[in-house]
Amino acid sequence: MKRVILIFALAALAGWGCASTKHGAPPAAVPEQPAEQLAAAEGSSVAKLIDQGRVLPGMTKEQVLLARGKPEAVNVIEGGWGTIEQWVYGGYHPEFIYITNGRVSPR
Repeated sequence: MKRVILIFALAALAGWGCASTKHGAPPAAVPEQPAEQLAAAEGSSVAKLIDQGRVLPGMTKEQVLLARGKPEAVNVIEGGWGTIEQWVYGGYHPEFIYITNGRVSPR
């Protein structure tokens, strides 16, 4: 949790310089590739995680979309280090999934 806070604190500081921030970007589209093909390409352990709706660090955006569906909101921070996306799921008690340069980051 401290790592996520540190990343966002650094991103916010960098945002005052040359970075751009997009809040409320439209949710990502569901991938065209069928779940079975994607899971087969990544291995059976990833297929099981997708079937269970679980997301782990290192998974791709496409795998997250297959496991959890479209997020309710996506917040994007871009800078010289790359792109960090915060995907928001849920309502009253939201869950956040952080994606750095196309892959799920550790929390």
